[in-house]
Amino acid sequence: MEARRHLAQGLLFAHKANSYALMADSYYRLGRVSIHQSNPAEALHLFQLGQIVATNSGSLTSVAILYANIAWAHARMGNASAMQESLARARDEIDRADTAQAPQWTRFFCEPADMDGMSGVVHAALARHSEHRDQHAALAVRHADRALQRRTERSRSGAFDHVTMALGYALLGERSKVGLHATAVMQAIGHVRSRRLLDRLCDVADVIEPSHDKELAEVATAIRACAAA
Repeated sequence: MEARRHLAQGLLFAHKANSYALMADSYYRLGRVSIHQSNPAEALHLFQLGQIVATNSGSLTSVAILYANIAWAHARMGNASAMQESLARARDEIDRADTAQAPQWTRFFCEPADMDGMSGVVHAALARHSEHRDQHAALAVRHADRALQRRTERSRSGAFDHVTMALGYALLGERSKVGLHATAVMQAIGHVRSRRLLDRLCDVADVIEPSHDKELAEVATAIRACAAA
């Protein structure tokens, strides 16, 4: 994959420059490629390497980002206790960080909404495992809603929060709320222009398509049509 090749090249350059901050960034981005390709075990390995490098860089915001993504990888694999521990570490690190001195690449994570938004994603991922469904789907909705209340209107991050809420409500079986948030995402796609956003929205369709409910079936059809356009 072209993206992976470029990121690996960037990691090599960062290593040659002895820049721990850029190395941590490279491991983070490589891990995100793996997790979006549905390989959470590989993503976990890359995020853990990044977390070690981030610790050596002295940047608490970088460490927080890597721990939050470690939590996501664990959630995708159904590792509830490891997920909760990693997410708690991420919150602790961001609370201790001097965000004014944060490296440029970490500043997207410095706003209070970002920790809530990521927490929502992580809880939603764990909720895909049936034994954790009700508790963590509800937590996903709660965190995403809190993040949304802090976002600016039509923000890219807000569109992802709507995905989390649609997925959380789908897992909870609250069909009217699924449609509300899925529609908000589809309306945002024209100005956000993100393949990842569409892929995450398709996760909602994956959850609701087995349903025989007419309203949910219409939402799933609309999502598939939007993704194919």
